Amino acid sequence: MGTIPQAVAVDRLRMQKAMERAAFNRLLGLELMSAGHGAAVLALDYRPELSQAYGYLHGGALASLADVAVAVALIPMLHKGEHMATIELSIQYLLPVTAGMRVEAAARVLRRGKAVAVAEVDIRTAGGEICAKSLMSYRIFRGKDLPAETIALDPEPQR
Repeated sequence: MGTIPQAVAVDRLRMQKAMERAAFNRLLGLELMSAGHGAAVLALDYRPELSQAYGYLHGGALASLADVAVAVALIPMLHKGEHMATIELSIQYLLPVTAGMRVEAAARVLRRGKAVAVAEVDIRTAGGEICAKSLMSYRIFRGKDLPAETIALDPEPQR
């Protein structure tokens, strides 16, 4: 897998806490491998309870892996009081993930604007074969735009 610059300790801690805070991430068994400003690599191991009818890892698990990888990559790019939510996700499945396989999602933020961020994700096997490619958009909320039920992560201001 490709390497990315490591996040400074404060960003890494915020990224890890955000991942652990979401019960769904724990349910999937997502693991933060590396992270940097606008980039993150997460891993997911095949488990039978995440499979579809033919025994392959369910596409929803892969889409969720990609989605969380982008969210983690965006955390250090948020200003104090900003939050985010996925507004669009497309994914192309290129190779089935089968029993015993581990995959890694490498997310990279392509552009972070005032209201929208766009990112891409490559999901690869441990051997480096690409099994899925994703492109997604996130809405950046701040101030009065925040949904009322938002739970604040309150990231530190961007450096």
